[in-house]
Amino acid sequence: MTRRSKIFTTNSMNLFIRRKKPAAPLPQIHKPRREQIAIYKFPEPLTDIPNMVLFSDLHLYGKNNKSISVFPENVRELFKMLHKYHDQGYELYGLGDILEGWRFNTKQILKMHPDFVWFLNNNVHIIRGNHDWTAWKRIEKQFGKKTHEFLQVGPIFMSHGHQADPLNRRSAWYSRYATKLAGYLKRAGINMDKTYRKTKFKHADKIKQRYENHTLAVQNTIAPTAKIFCYGHLHMPYLDTSLENIVIVNLGSIANYARIFSYVEITATELTLWKVTL
Repeated sequence: MTRRSKIFTTNSMNLFIRRKKPAAPLPQIHKPRREQIAIYKFPEPLTDIPNMVLFSDLHLYGKNNKSISVFPENVRELFKMLHKYHDQGYELYGLGDILEGWRFNTKQILKMHPDFVWFLNNNVHIIRGNHDWTAWKRIEKQFGKKTHEFLQVGPIFMSHGHQADPLNRRSAWYSRYATKLAGYLKRAGINMDKTYRKTKFKHADKIKQRYENHTLAVQNTIAPTAKIFCYGHLHMPYLDTSLENIVIVNLGSIANYARIFSYVEITATELTLWKVTL
């Protein structure tokens, strides 16, 4: 075993975390405020599922990635919330793009977010997204962490959702070069994050229709018993009940150009889409 590979064994990771000094708290504008974006009450209780929390699209990075707007406050607040949910017995699911894989470096990620990566590895079911697919493959080899393309728990189907995106359906190459291009444009003073967000909401109806078609295709093939379909990828939280006996929810994102993020909580009786404002 080489000296470099020894650095990233699980035991070494724990030692690294214990030596790490806690990050200085950032100034907070006000107490975090949580509010419901949408809620769906199940016709009948789902007795075959655990309590669940779903989140996606952190795009954690190691270098100063100018192409993805990630407020560290959002990540730290999410980390606190996940700890509380975990202590209450909730199962935690990360639905892709947890890491910014195109600029991912294991050593840098551990240095910037050591406790969070340790928590993800030990307590979160990870689904791979188009931005972090190769990154999690490396982590699987280094830490023995099993990741997934999709998961189904009872009637709940979960995937990142980039398979419904024509630009990412067959290959994630587009994300790689779009990320780099966005970085160059941002350094030139053109913020593509906000432009992309405006475009998505302008064409929200078409995007929702695309995901409805994708959901029907998934149900007809790999998930015939699923009734609730949960996705990330869009950075656009919404709840769609327009299809008969099918619920579609997009989690939104943790990565944002503002101190706002969203996630989903599922219990036996209801599904809630939450927004947190810092």
